[in-house]
Amino acid sequence: MGVDETAIAESFTDAIDLETGHYYGKGYEYRLTQVRNDPEAARRRFTLLRGNLARAQRLLTLARPKTERQRYRIRLWQWAHDVLLHFAEFGPQVLAEPGTHDVAQLRRYRKAAVTLSGRTEKLLRPLLTDRTIEGEQRTRFGVHLDYIDETIAAAKENS
Repeated sequence: MGVDETAIAESFTDAIDLETGHYYGKGYEYRLTQVRNDPEAARRRFTLLRGNLARAQRLLTLARPKTERQRYRIRLWQWAHDVLLHFAEFGPQVLAEPGTHDVAQLRRYRKAAVTLSGRTEKLLRPLLTDRTIEGEQRTRFGVHLDYIDETIAAAKENS
C-alpha cells in the first residue's frame, strides 16, 4: 500500500520493550491533544489518509490471488485498509467540543469498531499468540471504545 515497513518499524522502537517485545503505544489522550492543538492540520491529515486509502482500495480490487496464501494476504491488507479507514473517518469527531456529538453517529462508529475488533480476532488469530491478540485488541480498539463510550455519556448529559 505504498508504505515503507522499515520506516514504520523504526518509528516504533522507542515504544517497544526490547526484553519482552511488548509494544507500548502512546496514550490516546496524547493523540487527542495532538489533534486538538492543530485542528486544521489534523483535518488535512484525515483527508490525505482517506485519499490514500481510496487509492489503496482501488489497488486491492485489482488483486487476483490464486493461492490460499495470496488470498489470506489480500484479506490482511483489506483488514488494514478498513481499520485505517475507520480511524480516518472517526478522526474529525475528536475535534468536536465535548458534549456536542451526535449520539447516533457515535453509536454507529462504536458498532463499526466492535465489528472490526471481531475481524481482527479472526484474521490475526493464526499469526499471533493469545497474549499478543489481547494486547492488539486493547491497544487498537479497547481504548478507542472507551473514548466513544465516554463521549456518548458526555453528549447525553448535555442533551
